[in-house]
Amino acid sequence: MLKKFTFWLIPLLAIILQACAVDSVTTYHQDKTTSILMNINMKELLGMAKNMGGDSANSDNKFKNFELFPKNWKNMYEIMQEDSEKKGIAMTKDKDSIQLIKKMFVKSNFENNEMTGIAFKMDRLTPEEIKNFSRTSKKSNFISATSSDNTIWDGKTLTLDTEYFNPQTFSETLKKEMTLEAKTDSAKAEAESALAMMKMFNTKFNNKIKFETKIKSIQGKHDWVKKIDDYTIDMSFSFEELLDESLKLNEKDKKVIIITE
Repeated sequence: MLKKFTFWLIPLLAIILQACAVDSVTTYHQDKTTSILMNINMKELLGMAKNMGGDSANSDNKFKNFELFPKNWKNMYEIMQEDSEKKGIAMTKDKDSIQLIKKMFVKSNFENNEMTGIAFKMDRLTPEEIKNFSRTSKKSNFISATSSDNTIWDGKTLTLDTEYFNPQTFSETLKKEMTLEAKTDSAKAEAESALAMMKMFNTKFNNKIKFETKIKSIQGKHDWVKKIDDYTIDMSFSFEELLDESLKLNEKDKKVIIITE
């Protein structure tokens, strides 16, 4: 249904995995919708690319693709529409797909006229749209391994499926996802090699979960789920920690349930 969106999603996840840090704020609204704002800091990586001559639009370098991102917030539907027109490919006419894509925006971040990374946001997605996005994301191993239909927000209670954020479970799930479509020994070897390369990146994920009403109670405990104030939960970790199967968490309940007033 959203194949054309997946075309943009996979490069975005590749950027995330090479970023210095990802700062995200997920806001859960009382009307059961969810908004997400994500800033992907790539200052060091882009600096390296520039020194290597990778910031030129004419450079035969993967970093030149960063220049395709708009400098101001732009609707993903508009971007896909322009891309379809250039390539002579018909846009999807599925109403649900269009409604979802129109709620997504992207832009590049700058500091002193130098590009430092990418920003991505999704505005008030409904529970059904979240499910559609999750299904689309199955081609992205990272999202597939860290998302679950059991993470539910009903306007008052948020259920976090924290089992997928335990290093042992995450590594096992990711490995399974990466080798699932590998039909030959060669393909499986490539999947194993890709997993090994992923362990080289140490992206820091600084995640904040915000609510419109006060947090009433929290059931369950996890090392990476901490209450900051009456409206905010911190859920931060590094990619290195997430892939460290030897890491032992003190608190690792499979679910954390946050109940608001």
